[in-house]
Amino acid sequence: MALLDEKILAIVDVETTGASPVHDRVIEIGIIRVENGRITGSINTLLNPEQHLPPFITRVTGIEEDSLRGAPVFEGVREQVEKLLEGAIFVAHNARFDYGFIKNELKRSGVSYNAKCLCTVRLSRKLYPSEKSHNLDALIERHGFSCENRHRAYDDARVLYDFLDIAKKRSDIDEHVKSLLSESTLPQFLNERSIKSLPEGPGVYIFYGPEDEVLYVGKSKNVRYRVLSHFSSDHASQKEMNLCQQTVRVEARETAGELGALLLESELVKDWMPLYNRQLRKRSDLVAVRLMPAGRHGYPEARIERIQTVDTESQREVLGIFRTVAQARSFLRAAVNEYGLCPRLLGLEKGKGACFSHQIQVCSGACVEKPDPEEYAQAFKQVFKARRVRSWPFPGPILIEEKLDSEASHSFVLDNWCLVADVRSEPDNTVVVTHSPRFDYDAYKIFYRYIKDPLTRRRIKKITRKELAQSLRLYESA
Repeated sequence: MALLDEKILAIVDVETTGASPVHDRVIEIGIIRVENGRITGSINTLLNPEQHLPPFITRVTGIEEDSLRGAPVFEGVREQVEKLLEGAIFVAHNARFDYGFIKNELKRSGVSYNAKCLCTVRLSRKLYPSEKSHNLDALIERHGFSCENRHRAYDDARVLYDFLDIAKKRSDIDEHVKSLLSESTLPQFLNERSIKSLPEGPGVYIFYGPEDEVLYVGKSKNVRYRVLSHFSSDHASQKEMNLCQQTVRVEARETAGELGALLLESELVKDWMPLYNRQLRKRSDLVAVRLMPAGRHGYPEARIERIQTVDTESQREVLGIFRTVAQARSFLRAAVNEYGLCPRLLGLEKGKGACFSHQIQVCSGACVEKPDPEEYAQAFKQVFKARRVRSWPFPGPILIEEKLDSEASHSFVLDNWCLVADVRSEPDNTVVVTHSPRFDYDAYKIFYRYIKDPLTRRRIKKITRKELAQSLRLYESA
């Protein structure tokens, strides 16, 4: 009897509103429970995610938002899901994705869930190392499986059941299953004790190399879980594999909340520029596309400029911020091609009369006063909609407090998208750090997402600049 027949398996597939197990939700769940090699239970149902369903999810799955409104919420099927998962090995394709969503759905219902996982992507790689692709479509084609409704939860789970049924007939299957279920994926220089010392709350973690060089800086709401996820990944890229092989030490810096972790990560990446961080951003002047004070003949104009700070109340508002001039020019060229904007009015060309792009029928002709100014302005506005730096939405500064526990907290004072001060409070000590107001684009995006999120927006307290000054003086004299 194959090892797989001796185990209880829960073969799982979920369709979701997006890729984040924390913020997105499950819209369809398919689970097949297998005992002694036979199916003993299953679930196949749509779920109401209680949030918007993005159109691209509908395009992939065929699931319409209207069909979810009458479906049960996850809590309505929780008990059935728990019974199907009870005592079973969690089996899924790219198991970390499905496992993360199920774990978070159960957590929202107050249920803690942990299980051993068997990833069928990794199993396929071990069984068929000469094959290039191991996604579900590749498995279906390679083994001649039938899947009537691809990208639907139960049908995809059934493909995995069929895959395991074929796999367990191989003589080497037990060896590979044992390896995947029990192998330690920690780098050789790390041990379980060092991992167990990492916090299970929010913070920043740092991977160090053999010369104590900083290899990577990351952040998470659960540092220990996130660090382990690096080492239990499928190493889909050579970069991730190299990082794990070179890491000899992991350090964590606990924060009071997610905002503190995001800001600390951004700060450390700029200071240290770690080898494996994707975006190495030096402290430098910003490259911005600014709206010009007055466009010719009613057509809006823009120019690329280097700036050190952003005044969101200025008439020459910032339409977009970029890392380099080349990146800004590339963005504007794309706007010419897609929206028919005039490159001359965007500062990409000089001259009089019709621009070259209009002569080849790409520019809509604002350079020769051809299109309706109002229609052109709407197209111009659409181009920069996603990249525009928003105006500060408060009359003055705000204070955001994150609590580490009942006695310790970390507060951040923001004004016009700039960090003005942060205050660390403990029972016997308060530390105040003031900052020279300087616009930082990475921090702006962190603040904007935080303020926009209804779950975190309620932590915001509005204060006046007078109250801020008085509070800082009191803290400094204490």
